[in-house]
Amino acid sequence: MTPRAYWESHQPADREKVALDAGTTLANFRHIALYEGACSPALARRLVEASNGVMTLEEILFGDPKAA
Repeated sequence: MTPRAYWESHQPADREKVALDAGTTLANFRHIALYEGACSPALARRLVEASNGVMTLEEILFGDPKAA
């Protein structure tokens, strides 16, 4: 799942928990999810872990492969 899909399908409390568990802010996660903001590989790995694998490393870093 892409960060945008996660953002759109989860409640605000879930979004904030994922951001904090990944060691970032909700504002930074929103920037990544909604505005295709830059995301380091290290943060991407932490987001995967924080979302329990719901978001994938590939989709965080490269977007939805089906959209190409």
